[in-house]
Parts: sequence; structure tokens; C-alpha cells
Amino acid sequence: MFDLLTDPLLRVQDRAGAKHRLSLPEALHRLMVDDVDQFLGLEAFQASAWHSFLVQLGVLCTRPGRAVPYSASAWKTQLLRLAPAVVWRLVADDLTQPAFLQPPVFTEADWKEFPAPDDIDVLVTSRNWDPKKSRGLDATEPDLWVYALVHRQTCASHGGVGRYAVNRIATSSSARATLCIAPSLRPGARFLHDVEALIPDSAQDATLQGLHALLWLLPWEGGKEDGLKLGDLAPHFIEIAARIRLHVQDGALRARIAGVDASRIDWSLRGTLVDPWCPRRVPKKKPAKPDDSGQATVPIANSPRLYSLDSRRFSYAMIVDVLWGAGWVRGPLQQPTLSTRWLVCRSIAGDQGKTNGFYSRDLLLPAELGTAQGYDAFGQRAKARAELAGMIEKEVLVRAFRNGVLQGVSPDLEPPAKGAKLSSAAEDQLVALRIAFTAAVDAIFFPRLWAATDDLHPWFDELSTLGLRCLREAIQKTLLPVSRRQAVSAFAERSWWRNLRALNVFPTGPADVPAATVPR
Repeated sequence: MFDLLTDPLLRVQDRAGAKHRLSLPEALHRLMVDDVDQFLGLEAFQASAWHSFLVQLGVLCTRPGRAVPYSASAWKTQLLRLAPAVVWRLVADDLTQPAFLQPPVFTEADWKEFPAPDDIDVLVTSRNWDPKKSRGLDATEPDLWVYALVHRQTCASHGGVGRYAVNRIATSSSARATLCIAPSLRPGARFLHDVEALIPDSAQDATLQGLHALLWLLPWEGGKEDGLKLGDLAPHFIEIAARIRLHVQDGALRARIAGVDASRIDWSLRGTLVDPWCPRRVPKKKPAKPDDSGQATVPIANSPRLYSLDSRRFSYAMIVDVLWGAGWVRGPLQQPTLSTRWLVCRSIAGDQGKTNGFYSRDLLLPAELGTAQGYDAFGQRAKARAELAGMIEKEVLVRAFRNGVLQGVSPDLEPPAKGAKLSSAAEDQLVALRIAFTAAVDAIFFPRLWAATDDLHPWFDELSTLGLRCLREAIQKTLLPVSRRQAVSAFAERSWWRNLRALNVFPTGPADVPAATVPR
């Protein structure tokens, strides 16, 4: 029932705009010929999970030394070689049999009922523009359940007692991130590129037997003793995060979920497992400790950890750090080539039991970045420019605002004492100022970088202009006594020029620091 191998459950729009209903093998064939414009019903925040899932299936279905399956019949054959037919059905009446992304059940469980696909997927959110639970989507469309299952089982964050996260995330409250380089934004081109890029990893371990690739084939009672170890997992395995079973009630699909006491994979491995779509950061090393036998063991904390979306979101500073910064382990999907032109960034901002928005960014890369010489040259320029922008923000802009406000509102207009603090309203405006400056720099950073030479003078001048403009706008928005606004503005600009020169990068502005005309 609801068989992905044979039933046309997936709604697809092709390149010509025509709409189709396809089985999973037919959809994979369409991807191979790049004739998928979009999967209808697939939410933006689910797209990366669906792409990763299909690519992992493609890698697992491709035998070492052979081409990726092409026709729908070839895909069906390889999917059946990977797992029996029941595994590809959304509903299995016998709970002791696995179903699609649903592990078998052999004991009684405390099930909770969910009538809509987004009930099992989207977390409670704190933003009005985020997707909300129980949005009233048409639960009769099976593909909505497919996408909800894939996202929940392969990307879930921690959701409280009984709801554990996947292991391919940095922390329990973070979300699985995508940060990779692709030849195109089209689903088919990305699919084929990623499968072919990852097949060598799979082929290296193709001779290993007894490793688990589809974790929902295994019984799972949800106990701590059920946690799988790293040595149990095949390369590019597809994990699950929850005990879910779909069933049909009154002709419509519904879900049941039972809580668990531990994650499906040993929780100590969280954040250290390889995710091809996410780079890993190398942590500061901790000393090895002897185990029970007296042998020194390397702490798991020394293993590289997956990237997690932080307060920088997908800003220029974060992208420069990930592409060229030291201390990162970059896989084949983070390596620019002559055929890869797009940097694809996707992630939900995770939080404890909720989400803080979905973030995405697509950045067109120059062809020169695909050569070793071009990659190094752009890297040197990017790091120098990002460092300069950070210096101007922290050492010039922030200081100018603080000094201007504190001195301008002081009774005697004297320079602020060490440790003096802004009012809460001014602190809020300072935060807004930094956000505005970062956004202004972000809007021009990469276009200027791709067209740049090693000369930093034009970039320094442009940053100076942006920073001073942002400073003036922030002063105008700050709540100040009318009689002191001119003083605050004058002191802030004098501090701006003084601190800008103190950077000792290039001289700019007038020959002397402008004298502040301060009314008393």
C-alpha cells in the first residue's frame, strides 16, 4: 500500500512546466536526465534533506566500478537489491515488518497520534513567518508524508523528552546544515554531480559486509542499549531519529510516534559523523586518557565536528571562514572545480525545542575558483578583506558609537570613564548598527572580491564610506536629548576618524581630525 517503487506518489513539474505523478524509480530517472524543475509539495526547508536522501540512495544503489543507474527499471532493480519491497511502502499492516523510514515494532509502545504530515516534522517555532505545525496541508497527498518523514528522520533536532535528534548535527539543539558547492541549482544536475562525487568513498568500503545502510530496517525499541556504534554503519548510511509508523484511517494517512530513551546511534558520536554536505571544524585538542586496560585513548571531543549555523548565519565572514579558513575538514562537495559554479547554503536555526527561522544563500562562483591557483589567490584576498571589515566594525565603528553617545550625554562632556555603559536603548541601537554594517558589507563583498586585485586601497575606502554612513544613521535613530544630539554626532565622528587612523592601514579623510563643535 502506497508503494514508492510502483505507485505514482511523487508530484513533479518538468522543465517544460508539465506536471506528473511519478514513482520513486521514475523520479530518479527524471533526475538523471535533468528533467525535474521542482518536486511539488516540497517545502523549502525540506529540500536539502530530500536531496541528500536521494543522493545517498543513489550512492548505495551504484555498484563499485559501474555507472549510476539510468532507467526507471534499473533504479527499481537496484532499490530492491538494497532492501526488500516492503521497505519502500509507506504503510505495512504487519508492524513487525519495516516500512519506508519506519523501523519494525515487536513490543507494545505508547503511541501518540498525528493526523497531518507537518505535525511529525516542523518544530514549534518562535517566529510568525516560520512554518507552523498543523497548517492544514492536504494530508491525502502521499508525497507530503514522504517529505515529512525524510526531513524528520534525517534532520531532526532535539525536541524534548522522548524526542532525540539525528547524529549528523553539531549539538542537540542545532539543525543539520547544507554547505556545499554544486554545478547548478537544478535538482537533476546537483543529484548526478553529488552521486558521482561520493561513489569513490563508497567503493573504498564496498568489500565490508554486515554494515547497516538503511537504519530503519533494524528493530528499535528506543532503549539506550540499542544505540549503534560507528563500526556498525556503512558509508553514506541513512539514519532515523524517531519510532514512527504510518497507518490508514478513514482513507487517509496518519502517523503514530512512540518516544525513545536514547538516539538510534550512540549519542557520544553526535557531530563527529561525516556528512558530505557539511564541513567539519577541527577542535582544540584534548589530552588522551588511559582506558580500563591502561591504553591511551583519543577523546571523542578531538574529532572534527560538523558545522552548525551560528549568529553569523550565511554572512560573508562565515563563508570566507568555511571556504578558506584554517581548521576545517572539507569533503569532496566543498571543493571547487571547473564545473562547479554555485555555493549552496541551507539550514534551519535550531534552538531548544523550537526553530528560529530557515536560512539560505546561493552564491555564484567565478570559474577561476576551480583552479588551485585561483582558489589560493581568491582565498588570500578574501581573508584580507574580511579581516579588514571586521577590524573596522569592532575597532572603529563600535568604539565611535560608544564614545560619541557616552561623551555627548555626559553632564560635563568629558570622555567616558573606563567601564562606562550605554543605556539599554543605546545598546539596542548599537546591535542594530552592527547588523546594518554587516549587511551593507555583505551586499558588496563577493562582487568586489571576484573583480578585485591584491590592492586593498579601494576596499578600505569603500568600507570607510559604508561605516561612516551607518554610524550617522544610527546616531539619528538613537533616543537622545535634543540638546545633546549634535554633541553626540560630533564626538562620534571625531572618534571615528581617530580610531580609523589608529588602524594604521591606510590614511584617509582630512589631514587632521575634524574638530568637534560641541554646544554646551
